Amino acid sequence: MSEKTYRINLRDLIEALVGLKVISVNHADNLFLEFLKIHVLKKLLEDYGNKGSKEFIAKRANDISDNTDKGPCLEEEFINYFNKVSQEQKLQFNAERLMPRVGYPNIIVFKDNEPYCYIDIKVTSREARGSPRDIYISPGPIINMSSKIEDKGLELSFYVRKGNIYQKIKSQARHMILLFRTERIGEELIKGIRSGKWKIKKCELFDISDLDMKVKIEFNASFKDLDKCKRRWTISD
Repeated sequence: MSEKTYRINLRDLIEALVGLKVISVNHADNLFLEFLKIHVLKKLLEDYGNKGSKEFIAKRANDISDNTDKGPCLEEEFINYFNKVSQEQKLQFNAERLMPRVGYPNIIVFKDNEPYCYIDIKVTSREARGSPRDIYISPGPIINMSSKIEDKGLELSFYVRKGNIYQKIKSQARHMILLFRTERIGEELIKGIRSGKWKIKKCELFDISDLDMKVKIEFNASFKDLDKCKRRWTISD
């Protein structure tokens, strides 16, 4: 048994979970990439960058994507810019948000009404590359588990109820992540609560067909779950 941390390629993971192939981005996709980089993302950066007149209002950087306190979120704006430019240039691309909103991926792009690319939008204000859980894919909630103790390890088997990923990924397509780096430039009061004003610094595009993902198994509970314990003691002054 290997002692190295087990990792799985996203291409293999998607095919194992939903039975659909992940297509790598190649030279045949140059038209789409140029359209995305030059006409959509550059325009977003012009409007929401330091020299632009627009800003996102959200408490935290990662709330910009789909949980703003005021005005449109980044996912909505990306789709608005994408579809507007595509129509103006008479291209056959169209983008839509995927439902439910929780879970990978956020957005699907169609070409000639056929699924072409899945896009997940990520936002960070950190300069460093981040934590091991910045990107995650869940097959769904675990509803049963069995275990077997071995000499050098533990064999675990899980039964999982199919989660949101099965409602979202229904066709073979390309898979990309757009990573937006932002900075907080001020704050605004929204119904008496302080929220941040955010500008976009830059965006990085990634073809994640060859992304290696680490598998992490953990068991967790919230402080609220503690209240369900039958025995408890409180000590106060």
